Amino acid sequence: MNKLSISFEDGKSSYLPGEIVRGRGEWFLQEAPKELEVTLFWYTSGKGTEDVEVVDSLSHPNPGAHGEMPFSFQLPKEPYSFSGTYITLSWAVELLVHDPDDSHTEEIILSPTLNEILLHEVPKF
Repeated sequence: MNKLSISFEDGKSSYLPGEIVRGRGEWFLQEAPKELEVTLFWYTSGKGTEDVEVVDSLSHPNPGAHGEMPFSFQLPKEPYSFSGTYITLSWAVELLVHDPDDSHTEEIILSPTLNEILLHEVPKF
């Protein structure tokens, strides 16, 4: 059975804009993949078109069936993590295994308050 995991330095999951996300990806696979990648990205979900933008990534060719890979990504100034009536924007770090394909994702928060920004519907008058 394949096992993938991501851990963050100091157990953090909330970050300020411009801060550095540090951690490591670990894998225990039945067979060695051709490539492994750790990716920082944001995505939207909810009504309408869903968007995804990869901000940074690190790759490791021929990593072996077991191992770990440290990562360090500097977060941009925006967009902030938010949740609204119709759309949510979330940040995540993903450990991707290529051939065989598998992945594991851990969400993080990017916000000047260290909390997801909650948007409320504007009342109609």
